[in-house]
Amino acid sequence: MAHQSGDELGDDANLLIMDAQVRRFNLVGDTTYMRGKVTRKWIEADSDDSHRIECDVWAEDQRGELTAKGTATIGLPKRK
Repeated sequence: MAHQSGDELGDDANLLIMDAQVRRFNLVGDTTYMRGKVTRKWIEADSDDSHRIECDVWAEDQRGELTAKGTATIGLPKRK
């Protein structure tokens, strides 16, 4: 889940915190779909005013069964 979360956001984003729980095995031959939803956006009140987002993330198999779930906090660069 961490690898997929970082890949979706590009090279300039940083995965800061990841908390995930595996709920079921991903069986050989199954298709796993990674899903996510942004739940919070804010600007961190530190020296560089870093932008942050928090996401709910989860994985489902082809039967729609939840196989993993978690949250991720991601640091984003400021727009130029």
